[in-house]
Formats: sequence, structure tokens, C-alpha cells
Amino acid sequence: MKTAIRQVAKTLVIQLGGLNIYHRLMSRETLTVVMFHRVLPEEKIKQLDPDPAYTVSTTQMKAFIERLAKRYNFVSMRDVLASRAHKTPLPSYALLVTFDDGWNDNYEYGQPVLAAAKVPWTVFVATNATSHGAEWWQETLLSAIRSGRATYDCLWQLAEPERTEAPFKSANEPALDLLLRYARLSESRRDAILERFVSPNRKEKKDPDMANLSTLRGLRAAGVGIGVHGASHLPMTCINAARDIAEARDFLANEVSPDAAITMSFPHGRYDQSIIGAARSAGFSLMFTSDPVINACPGGWVETDILGRIPISGPIIAGEKRELDPKRWMPWLYLRSRSRLPASAS
Repeated sequence: MKTAIRQVAKTLVIQLGGLNIYHRLMSRETLTVVMFHRVLPEEKIKQLDPDPAYTVSTTQMKAFIERLAKRYNFVSMRDVLASRAHKTPLPSYALLVTFDDGWNDNYEYGQPVLAAAKVPWTVFVATNATSHGAEWWQETLLSAIRSGRATYDCLWQLAEPERTEAPFKSANEPALDLLLRYARLSESRRDAILERFVSPNRKEKKDPDMANLSTLRGLRAAGVGIGVHGASHLPMTCINAARDIAEARDFLANEVSPDAAITMSFPHGRYDQSIIGAARSAGFSLMFTSDPVINACPGGWVETDILGRIPISGPIIAGEKRELDPKRWMPWLYLRSRSRLPASAS
């Protein structure tokens, strides 16, 4: 009964515009950063079965961007950097659109939606995943578990490390520890193990999982921001973070553009004080976390080089019929702490 009453109350608040009023009052001097991963047409979602927790449909994205345009002022990464350098303040109700990983669908399906709406955006790239091939081993591995084509225990046993040393720390999370285990294998052995677990639909598709260098250069030429998401796309708290950051920085600076190596996001949201220090030492001006907060920007000025982001996916913003639902996305986006992340956050 109490749950039903709360749901009715929330619906009435939304219908009466209460959340919009709250947003107008509370978010004027803030920077909201939204974090996407994958964007695909509905037919591709059915075909490829991507992780729903990291995927929106093109229809959902278009509708969501249209709603955001009525409530926020979209800003580019250059705008955020200018504010951080105390050159130009951000407008009120600022919002930055970001993507993580570097999926090719960001270019193929996301870019047309965002370009049509004249929305600037930035993609943070896991540089080791840039290739001309169709499959990204990390997606193949996790997809095998999601689909039931393989069990966690089976995949763990198949990947007995070739080396006895343990170069990685445990992530204390099964899926991440499985990624770390497979990262220790040679590429040829890893591919041989995972080949049997690729779904038939993914074998038939022609599009690559990840954007290649040509695509990234094209995005950069079109004005899209490019940033670093590590080289290995492994949790940085479990690896040699300084080396991983430097490798990704040098790759993007040399192969795409020097300004592609001044902002970064942390893979899997894992970071600590030492990783922040390594990123600063590597020359990064802004670091983006997965801490789901709205960033306080008094006077339009970005006060810290560590910024939080709010994750966006289909199940978060849409209802059972996969249509955009204000009862879902409005509270998810508006009812967040307005914070300045401390440098020591973890």
C-alpha cells in the first residue's frame, strides 16, 4: 500500500510540474554530465542483444535529447575546459553529453541524432579496442554470460593463466575479475577460447564493435570531442594505471589529435587518489567519474578537475513499451546531489 501511495504521489508531482520547478530552482548554477555507452536502432538491439544496462535505442535517444533541450543548455567539452580555466563561464543549466568506450554505433547511429539536434558531445575511447575487426573480446566474454551461452565457472576454468605471476589486483567483482583473468592471456589463446561463444547473430553482422582510427579522426574533424578511457579498459585500481593512462594518451595524441589527450574518464568507474595523481601528472585537465552527481558550478565556473556523471540507458529512461517515460528519467536526472567531488574521492 505504501509503495502504491508513493508511486501515485510521484506521478502527481510530475504531472503538476513539481520536478521541473525543483530543477529550475536547484540546477541553475550546475553542470549535469550524462553518460551513454551504446546507441542502436531497435532492430539492431534485437539482433545483437547488447547489455541493456548500457544501451539506448535511437528513438529513445532522439526523444530524450528533445526533452533535455527544453530544460538545459548543451555545452561542449571546450566550454567546460574554458570554464575550468576561468576564461568563460558556463551558461545556466549546463549539460554535457558523453559516451564511454568508443563503440562504432556512437558514430553510425548516435552522431546523426546528435548532429540533427546540434548537440555537442564527447566520446572517451578505450584505445586498445580500436581495430578493423568485428569483435571486441570484452563484449564477447560478457555477452556469453548474459546470454547463457557459457557459465561464469566454465569461462573461468578455460582461462587458466599462462603465467604464474599475478600482475593485476582483484576487483572483488566477478565480471571484472573475469575480464582481468582473460586480459592475462595471449591474444591468440583468448580468441581461440572465446570464438566458440560468439552468438550466431554477431557472427553474421558486418559492422565492427568498436570505432577504428579512421572513424575517430572523422568524428574529430566533425567537431566531436575525443578523450581517453584508458588503453586496456580494465579497472585502473587493479592494474598499472600510470602506464595504461600514458599509453592511451600517447596513442590518441599521436593518431587523432593532441587535444584528444587532455580529458579522460575512468573505466568501470574505478579510481582512487593515486590514479587521480597519475592522470594529473600525465597532463589531463579534466577527469570524469561514474559518481552520479550533478556538479556544482557557482557563477558558471567549474571548480574542480574531477566531475561526476549520470548514467543513461533504455531501462532507466523508458517504460515497459520502451517509450520515454518522465516518471523514470525526470527523478533519475533531477533528484541528485549537487556536489563538488573531492580530490580524494574513491
